Amino acid sequence: MQMTKGAFTRWLAGSVLVSLDRGAATVQAHDSYAVQWRSTRSLMPIQRTLAGIVGHDVAVTFTTSPGASGRRERQQQKAGIVRETLQEWSLAAVFA
Repeated sequence: MQMTKGAFTRWLAGSVLVSLDRGAATVQAHDSYAVQWRSTRSLMPIQRTLAGIVGHDVAVTFTTSPGASGRRERQQQKAGIVRETLQEWSLAAVFA
């Protein structure tokens, strides 16, 4: 599987194999978008790679890291605060 550095960084970097038991593996992703991307675009290459390492077929599932949704909400809140601050500065500059 070939991809750009940016695609790797966004979708695969930070992946963690959290369990491998009797032909079933769970890979943890940083958010639900990465889980969806991996499930649709990188499932087969990851399964082939793990099968090559352990010597038998492996069914792979993806999950988000604990607290991933809370992190996203905090990021969205911070982005909203930054937008509001920028808007206030813009208004202050107009009326200054």
